[in-house]
Amino acid sequence: MNSFIFKFLAYRHQNKAAELKRQALLLTGKAAARANEEAAKESGAAEKYLTTAKKMDKEERKTAKDKDAHRKKIDARRRVLQKLEKTGSQQDLEQLFDALHDENEGVCSDAVNALNTIDPEWRDLPEAKGHILGFISALNDEDEGVRYSAAQILGTIKVPYAVEPLIEALDDEDAGVRFNALKSLGEIGDLWAVEPIIAMLCDAAENKSVRKEAADVLGKIGNSRSVKSLIDALGDEDADVRKAAADALDKIDINWRSLPEVKRQIPVFVAALNDENRLVREAAADALNRLKYKVRVKKK
Repeated sequence: MNSFIFKFLAYRHQNKAAELKRQALLLTGKAAARANEEAAKESGAAEKYLTTAKKMDKEERKTAKDKDAHRKKIDARRRVLQKLEKTGSQQDLEQLFDALHDENEGVCSDAVNALNTIDPEWRDLPEAKGHILGFISALNDEDEGVRYSAAQILGTIKVPYAVEPLIEALDDEDAGVRFNALKSLGEIGDLWAVEPIIAMLCDAAENKSVRKEAADVLGKIGNSRSVKSLIDALGDEDADVRKAAADALDKIDINWRSLPEVKRQIPVFVAALNDENRLVREAAADALNRLKYKVRVKKK
């Protein structure tokens, strides 16, 4: 709730108070006294709402100011790292390793860019491995926020030995961690991750944002093993997942609509047009349209 609501309520009570005062002028005796008493109550209520609104406005201004200050600090850190990318040397490596732990993804990315410029082999340095292994270990931390950040930075660093831990993180109880693990696996691009990612795409119980990311990552990796599952995903109940699957197929094989697997799936989609569930019918129609197969959704 924001201050506007309280200002609106104050306005209503002020109007009510003004109306009661006008009525009191036309009345006499006890009736006038009652009207003035009610007007005073309405004015009191209006004052309380205005006080609350002013307090909220003050807090909102402070929050905005704090956010602005926080953003400026992040920008300052990023400027330092971007400068190091151009002028840094080996003596700056430890500072850059520390920056990998920053809470801001942009700062972490700038640190990696600077490290790549100063020493393309930095990931093999003993000091770097200590930090990277720390991130891998953090995938098992009790705090989901720590796991979330670790899964995110490992995709920016891109080391092959993070693939297996990231695959294990696909089973994390938190959808955000699973999402970041998927994204990082896509950044690394190891074919070993294809089968586990396919399993996530095909899991109807999985969060739809995670399923969409799974389709995106499969398209990014570009392995033909995922084609059949991506074709199946054209029938997903979520429109974003269906679009991601089609986009992924375009990346893997621009002529995918002519594949035998697609032709075998068409009767399945056609049959689904008569499903009792409206979402299933719409998904099937959307899939067939993407296949350039003209259909009409049955209304129920």
